Amino acid sequence: MRAPDSVSVIYEDGVMRVRMHLAELKKGSDIDLQLAPGKLELTAALAQYHYALALPTEARDEEAEAKFDKKSKTLTVSFPLSPAAATTAGSGLAASRNDPRSGEPYGSHATGEAVVEAAKAARAAAADAANAAHAAAALGRDRADATAAAASARAAKALGVAAVAEAGAAAVAATLRRAAERLAEARAAVQSAEAVEERAALESQQAEARSVEARSAAAIAEGEAAVAGETHLLA
Repeated sequence: MRAPDSVSVIYEDGVMRVRMHLAELKKGSDIDLQLAPGKLELTAALAQYHYALALPTEARDEEAEAKFDKKSKTLTVSFPLSPAAATTAGSGLAASRNDPRSGEPYGSHATGEAVVEAAKAARAAAADAANAAHAAAALGRDRADATAAAASARAAKALGVAAVAEAGAAAVAATLRRAAERLAEARAAVQSAEAVEERAALESQQAEARSVEARSAAAIAEGEAAVAGETHLLA
């Protein structure tokens, strides 16, 4: 999963607008938007996009509106602001905020906010790494399950052939022996599948360990960002 190609946050006319450029997205119906108090989260699984943004307390998420422009591949989510915040935005103190990753200044607390946004980006990257690790482990388990299912199907088929052979006469004795051989192969395949499943479980544990390391790195980055932000404000 990756972040949008670009993100901008703009304050104008008492409204906070979050614009995200999603170049790989084909249609708006592929977007899954989740709104919660203080948080906006976007997921577009088919295009491999995922992004989370912390919202200011003055943004009224219950009145948010979202629109996707297919031509420009841009999603705009608009949040009406509380009256006090709208007045502040109208005075020009928070007229616009550019993409935090671009490094462009936006308002009197530009550097501190940029550091916080960088920490959020690091946390999102860590989450992406953890998701990738989980996906790899899940793929291993899926392959093991598929192998076990195929082996079970072969075993069932072999048992069926054996049943037919037992119900027949001596003329089908050779078929019965072949069925026994297939059954042995099926059992070997089941054992192989179990070995694959054990390896998948080990990979899952390793992936979980990498996930923990990723979350730890994100937490450290967030802490460093917070310290940097406080240092800037004190300066």
